[in-house]
Amino acid sequence: MKSNLEYLGAEQFFDCGDSRDGTGYKKVTGSTEPEVKAARARFAGILATMPAPVAHDIGAQPAAAKKNNKKATVP
Repeated sequence: MKSNLEYLGAEQFFDCGDSRDGTGYKKVTGSTEPEVKAARARFAGILATMPAPVAHDIGAQPAAAKKNNKKATVP
């Protein structure tokens, strides 16, 4: 089953190494390297435990923001 991001054509996979601020990331989306394949498999396992977002929910306000009548911001 494809994720919503795959349907949108936005799926990308990056090796961030020790960086957590967006600098130095290496795009490995199409890589066939064993380390990348193993990382993708681990990530797929993690995603399999979570519900997929519903397409109409993308960009929707979280319930807490709606309850407080405040607009949520995306970091």
